[in-house]
Amino acid sequence: MTLFLLLLAAVAGGLNPAVVKYLANQFSPFTFITLRFVLAVLVLLPIAYKRKWIKWKNFNKEMLITNILFAGNTIIFTLGIKYTSVIVSQVVYLMTPLLVAVIGFLIIKEKLTKIQFIGLIISLAGTGFILESSFKSPDLLSNGTLLGNLLMAAADLCWAIYLVMSKKIGKSYTPLQIIFNSFAVTALIAIVISPFLFDPTKIIGDINLLSASALIFAVLVSSIGFFFLYQVLLTKTSVFTTSLLSYLTVGTTTLFGALFYKEHLTPNIIFGCLLVSFGVIFAATYKHAYSFIKNK
Repeated sequence: MTLFLLLLAAVAGGLNPAVVKYLANQFSPFTFITLRFVLAVLVLLPIAYKRKWIKWKNFNKEMLITNILFAGNTIIFTLGIKYTSVIVSQVVYLMTPLLVAVIGFLIIKEKLTKIQFIGLIISLAGTGFILESSFKSPDLLSNGTLLGNLLMAAADLCWAIYLVMSKKIGKSYTPLQIIFNSFAVTALIAIVISPFLFDPTKIIGDINLLSASALIFAVLVSSIGFFFLYQVLLTKTSVFTTSLLSYLTVGTTTLFGALFYKEHLTPNIIFGCLLVSFGVIFAATYKHAYSFIKNK
């Protein structure tokens, strides 16, 4: 069952960058964020009202921090996706498992091994290589730009901390309650900021059948469906294992990036991706591989 949920989340998560990039360009980024999460809140509002989630006592400090981290990830990602490729946006997120390991050690006192630390250094080198490539050879169809990739790295950091905090508060709140509160806080922040970045030409004038369909998909699948699946997975397995979902999403994201935006992999992206992947795989499997070889 857990494997099925991982695969389902991988498909939904893999489509998300392509949909977000399209809608962030179709509307202004903050207009899209506002529409996306206000609509998501409205869809979940009857459930939240029936289960009496709309109470201030449900917002303790840890819940609020978790929600703000979610908003930070979403806002930074939506701003950054305009300045990088869909493919690279997810390659950067390959860092998530090791960031989770370090942050889990700092926040919930999960054990951090020397091997995980070495893996983190290797993965950071891979991410650094991708950032250097985007500085020397910026290209929205491959390497992305330095600004876009730095924003992706910042969004990934918010995401990693969000996952750890979600695991921590998951003992007191249901998965659906966590995402409802996260959506509500994100919508509120977007509503406050949007008037300062309001672009009226990017709302009514640019709504067509394709953009409306993409927006519905972003609300129901990329938001409610994907993040609910992620929270359910956090209740069934460890934060580190759940964060490995980023490896499954890269394949689907690469496919959709090539299909919808004619993006392509470059040797630099491949090399950086391999370094990041090696760092995580090394950290995750070294202990088991060493024990296996030793017993042989």
